[in-house]
Amino acid sequence: MLNIDMEREKLQEEIKQVMAALEQVAANLDEKTEEVETRIKENCRIASEMDTKTHEADKAKTALEQWKVKYNQQTSRSAKGISEIIQELAGIGNITGEVLDSNLVEEDVNKIEEQFTMARLYANKTKTVVESLQQEQQKQTVNYNEALERITVLESSIKDAKVAVDEGEARTSLLQGEIKEAGARKMKLEEEIRFLNAECARLGELEDMRVASMN
Repeated sequence: MLNIDMEREKLQEEIKQVMAALEQVAANLDEKTEEVETRIKENCRIASEMDTKTHEADKAKTALEQWKVKYNQQTSRSAKGISEIIQELAGIGNITGEVLDSNLVEEDVNKIEEQFTMARLYANKTKTVVESLQQEQQKQTVNYNEALERITVLESSIKDAKVAVDEGEARTSLLQGEIKEAGARKMKLEEEIRFLNAECARLGELEDMRVASMN
C-alpha cells in the first residue's frame, strides 16, 4: 500500500511539473504566433508602401526624362532663333558697311539711320530672348534639381523599406521555426501527461483491487 501511494504521489507531482512546463510552452507558443501575425501584417504594410514609392519614383523618372526632351527641344528652338537674329544683324552690318564705303548722300544717311535703328531693335530683341532663356534655364534647373532630390529621397526610402521587409521576413522565418519546435515540444508534453495519467489510473486500479481483496 505504501509503495503504491508513494508511486502515485510521485506521478502526480511529475504531472504537475509537466503541466507547468506545458503551460509555459503554450504561452510561449501563443506569444510567438501573435508576433508572427504582427510581423506579417507589418511586412505587408511596408511592402505596400514600398510599391507605392516605387511607382512614384518610376513616375518621377519618366516625367524627368520627358522634361529633358522638352527642355532640349526648347533650348534648340531658342538657340536657332538667336542664330537667325545674329544672321540678320550681320546682314544689316554688311549693308551698312557698303553704304559707308560709298559717297554719302542724304538718302544714304537716312538709310544708315534706318539700318542702325533695326540693328538696335534686333540687338534688344536678342538681349530679351537671351535673358528670357537664362531665366527659363534657371527655373528649369531648380525644377530639375528638385525632381532629382525627390527621386533620391524616394529611392533611399525604398531601400530602407526593402531592408525592413527583408529583416521582417527573416524574423518571421525564425519565429515560424521556433513555433514549429514549440509545437513539437507541446505535443511531446501532452503525450507525457497522457502517459502519466494512465499510470496514475493504473495505480488507482491496483489500489482498488488491493482494497477489494482485503474485504
